[in-house]
Amino acid sequence: MPLSRFFRKVGLLLLLFAGLYIIALFTAVCGIIGHKNVGRGLQATLVRKVGIPTKRYQIPAYVSDPLIAPDSQDVRPVFILVHGFGGAPNGWRRIVPILHSNGALIAAPWMAGHGESPRATLGFGPAESDEVVSMVQWVRSGRPKAKIVLVGVSMGGAACLLAAAKVSPEIAGVVVESSFPVLSEATDRWFGLTSRNTQVFQPLVWTAAQVVGVAPESVRPIDAASKLKGKPGLIICDLEDKMMPESFSDRLAAAGNWPIWKVPGASHATASRVEPERFAEKLLALAKVNKP
Repeated sequence: MPLSRFFRKVGLLLLLFAGLYIIALFTAVCGIIGHKNVGRGLQATLVRKVGIPTKRYQIPAYVSDPLIAPDSQDVRPVFILVHGFGGAPNGWRRIVPILHSNGALIAAPWMAGHGESPRATLGFGPAESDEVVSMVQWVRSGRPKAKIVLVGVSMGGAACLLAAAKVSPEIAGVVVESSFPVLSEATDRWFGLTSRNTQVFQPLVWTAAQVVGVAPESVRPIDAASKLKGKPGLIICDLEDKMMPESFSDRLAAAGNWPIWKVPGASHATASRVEPERFAEKLLALAKVNKP
């Protein structure tokens, strides 16, 4: 075989492999950042679905019935419940009745790129934090005297910290479960569970970051926590969590000077299901709600 034909075949094979690699890469990226049709809307009594306005779209959210109508004299606390990556509002179903029975109100949105959200992709934290800010503004516009507490798990916890730093005067506290100090550390942890060589996944992470427009090292909930020192807060650490190590919770707690509640038997973002009564009690205590 002439050398020219040999090199031509080698070049075609390399192009074929490169094309297949690019297709596989973008398929994987779409699987990570693409819309997640998972879970269900909040299945609980005394709630209804509404649209919360943002600059570009409405956030589908489940809210306590009284929040539908503005009430400038209502001082009941409002807990904004924020699910994480691959989560859904129905993940809060066990604690919502307990909060309602103790005189509190709730708002549980579908986050960016999940369920009924009109956004095509998730946002790795910053976009979600903007949505949480919109939730706070919506609640505050109808309840100027109410205490607002942000409660988030995993990516939702990161979004709550980032949002809290933006609207600190408007909130009474923040509760974060199974979250991370820096997104790049979390991605290394996630991929480290799959392979010891996390460098293999760097093209995937880089491509996803380019598509979403967010560099993982720039998403730093730990910096937001530091800015919130003096604001009431709680870090929840699930002791059976394989995704987010205990050290992540320790660092967030130290940054915000907050207590940690460590939950035996709870895996990633499951404390509200493993210990619903105590979880609700912790939220009510942070908002200084006395049981009737």
